[in-house]
Amino acid sequence: MKKFKVFVLASLIALLVPTSAFASTDNLAPISSKNTALSDPSGWQFKGSDEVSLYVGGSTSSGWVTSEGGNAQVRVRNISSANCYTFSLWEYDPNNANDQISQKKRYCGEQDLTIYDISGWKDGSDNDLEIYAKLEQPGTNDSSVYLYFYD
Repeated sequence: MKKFKVFVLASLIALLVPTSAFASTDNLAPISSKNTALSDPSGWQFKGSDEVSLYVGGSTSSGWVTSEGGNAQVRVRNISSANCYTFSLWEYDPNNANDQISQKKRYCGEQDLTIYDISGWKDGSDNDLEIYAKLEQPGTNDSSVYLYFYD
């Protein structure tokens, strides 16, 4: 019985250890926007932030934030300036397939990425849209990359 308990405990621990063997990580859940101090004088309103990890050749998605449309900005921070990745903005829809809002484009390092006129992606009864970022094919592993969403 003791060997069985040790086996079960070891198996549980092995399942809890993160691995980079998974090429895709999706965090498609709502992001809290409690820190409104991140709004800035240029008129952008802070909507929320998320922390993601990038793995060579992989794909990761942030959680989603609610946008009122118009223009959106995603600020990519705490990423190596030599790390290049493909960025795209998506509309999250729990009842249908998610829609790609922006074209995929390659960037390196920290960026302020503005996506113009996303109002056409509004759906549902709330007259808002839920947006999230997808980062793909990074050149290097990079943990603790921060994505700040503005509207």
